[in-house]
Amino acid sequence: TWRDWSSDVCSSDLSGGGTCTVQSISPNGSEVFGPNAPMTFSVTVRNDSAVAWDTANYDLALIEGNNMLRNPALTAQDIPTTIAPGQTLTISFEGITPNTGGLFTMTWGIVQNNVINCQFTFRVNVR
Repeated sequence: TWRDWSSDVCSSDLSGGGTCTVQSISPNGSEVFGPNAPMTFSVTVRNDSAVAWDTANYDLALIEGNNMLRNPALTAQDIPTTIAPGQTLTISFEGITPNTGGLFTMTWGIVQNNVINCQFTFRVNVR
């Protein structure tokens, strides 16, 4: 289920009981891409909290940065499955690089009631 998302009402206070460890992320800024190149964003995070992240209460949301999604309207969605404490979640997004050179970032989060429980930043180097 896609939901309306507004990053300006989101709190980055992680005291809401959720934490995570980013185990892998791609791209991370070390790879170089050409302009307007199709690409896949991928991240694996571990739920380090004492609470399960369930599909009814936790969403994936674009928090800030450059929207490099192939479909730029898809900036929020339910997480695909419940993630128990200690379990990992791998997420992939289809994207496209910006049409100009530079270092671009796109920060996503696992969010509950506009509180960020986990966040991760993709870095894209375009030349």
